[in-house]
Amino acid sequence: MAQNAYFECNKFNEFIKNGFNIQEPNQFYFSFLHEGDLAILFGPPHCGKSILAVMIAESICNLYKHYGNNSKVLYIDFELTNKQISMRYAFTHTDRFHQFPESLLRITFHEDIHSRISDNSLFEDLEKFIVNNNVKSVIVDSISFLAQGKKGTFLNDIFLKLTSLKNNCGLTMLVVANSLKKINSTPISLADLPGNAFLSVIADSIFALNFSTKGYDIRYVKQLKSNSDRIRYGDDNVLEYKIIRDNDGMTLLDFLHNTTEDEQIGIDIIAQEELGSQVRILRGKGWAYRKIADKFSISPSKAYRFCH
Repeated sequence: MAQNAYFECNKFNEFIKNGFNIQEPNQFYFSFLHEGDLAILFGPPHCGKSILAVMIAESICNLYKHYGNNSKVLYIDFELTNKQISMRYAFTHTDRFHQFPESLLRITFHEDIHSRISDNSLFEDLEKFIVNNNVKSVIVDSISFLAQGKKGTFLNDIFLKLTSLKNNCGLTMLVVANSLKKINSTPISLADLPGNAFLSVIADSIFALNFSTKGYDIRYVKQLKSNSDRIRYGDDNVLEYKIIRDNDGMTLLDFLHNTTEDEQIGIDIIAQEELGSQVRILRGKGWAYRKIADKFSISPSKAYRFCH
């Protein structure tokens, strides 16, 4: 069958059979992030996305070590200063701090990074560094910082450059982004992701971290897209966390339990019963679940559950 530098053509069944010989990708963070994915983690500003991203970075390092893999993880940090990092992972007025794996690397940039972000040479330099240092996973925190003050399709252009970097180097990549607004009282969805129409198509996996009404230090994680698995942590099965500092000096998200998004955002039970009644009425009139979902700003799966 046909094959050249740009594409390969074969019988559909042959691609399936060839897949039998390819090892299933490892899970790096439950089913939210698989090896080889291009994933997006987004949520409101200051909700703890960087805390979760660093936890995922350390987890990947430990998995590499477990499998006898000497690959490195690169954390590209546009958000925190060196002092802020020290304060987050060390005890105040002591020399005690959380010991991260030596395979976890961190890059920071000079203050004039915005003037070079459209320059291809920056990404060429990053690619050389990644190849020369055996980096196989990259976390970018955050793409929202890079797009500050920019207009139009700039965010999409940067994401395409990151996608090329990921593909050229055979990476697993997690990109952190801010949501369009702070969301406490409505379910978080792909519509809250900046550039959602474009980014949600390109990304393999998308998940969100959000505030909870249950406490100032409570957060929850919701899965919104996964090309490598089914949605296991949707609105009826989100993960609840508490922000803590452990005895090792690490600021982290401590898992509490599985719960529903309704519980996290304080949805009134009586109001939900009324909503369910309205959904069933429209469904009885022949409305599609997608149309009902759009009307009430809920997911199609939730509209379906109201009717079954």
